Amino acid sequence: SRKNLLEAYHDAVEYKDEVLQLFNLGHLSLDHRVICENLFWAICEKVLLEADCGNTLVRIIDRITRSPEVENLGDPMEPFAFPATIFIVLKAGIASGSYTLRVVPVKPSGGSGEPFTRTIYFEGDEDRGVAVGINTLLQCEVPGIHWFEIWLDEVRLTKIPWRVVYTPQLRPRRAPLAG
Repeated sequence: SRKNLLEAYHDAVEYKDEVLQLFNLGHLSLDHRVICENLFWAICEKVLLEADCGNTLVRIIDRITRSPEVENLGDPMEPFAFPATIFIVLKAGIASGSYTLRVVPVKPSGGSGEPFTRTIYFEGDEDRGVAVGINTLLQCEVPGIHWFEIWLDEVRLTKIPWRVVYTPQLRPRRAPLAG
């Protein structure tokens, strides 16, 4: 929705300002600054690798809605797993060499799940980069805003929000059979 797009834009501006501040204070290398400024992410249902080696993202999502039929509207949400692909594209800028990419799931409570870790290699060319697709089952235990923290070595590049919405539907009651 327009509101979500605006939120994402403001988050991106905030993270870009934070990256610049960390760089100016000497806490972030030029390599990491360039990578941060070229970060692109998406959470989607599927990534198609095209014949020309391009990627097509299918059905990009930022919320998962669960609407089960329940006996009582006060029943808590049952945990479930949602199949998805986390897709991250990083442009190398002047960075070259091997880096550790870590994606850390964070629950609404602040607790972290098991991170996804990949070693990636930057060629050092300004127009080159790395595309990483991580197929996973998103563990949805509670409604609310969840996050993926994206780390490159020991630098957090950004946080990706996604929301679990729980909208239970009252199970229709059946009339007793006459007879």
